[in-house]
Amino acid sequence: MQMSQSSRTPPPHTGPSPLNHALTKLAEVIDSIGGRFAVVVLLLGLAALLLYALGVLSPEQLQEWQRLLSGGA
Repeated sequence: MQMSQSSRTPPPHTGPSPLNHALTKLAEVIDSIGGRFAVVVLLLGLAALLLYALGVLSPEQLQEWQRLLSGGA
């Protein structure tokens, strides 16, 4: 008795695997968070420059803002 070859092969995939789909969605979420974070840092930097221009922040305080916004380095 011989088994047919087609009974041993899995059915062909018609679309992306669930794992591939989940990883793609995760990458999209991480990208959007990174983009939003960059926008927030940019807006905070602009706010610091505006406060400095208005005389609210001293040069030392502006440098502290710069240090904090650049990651605390």
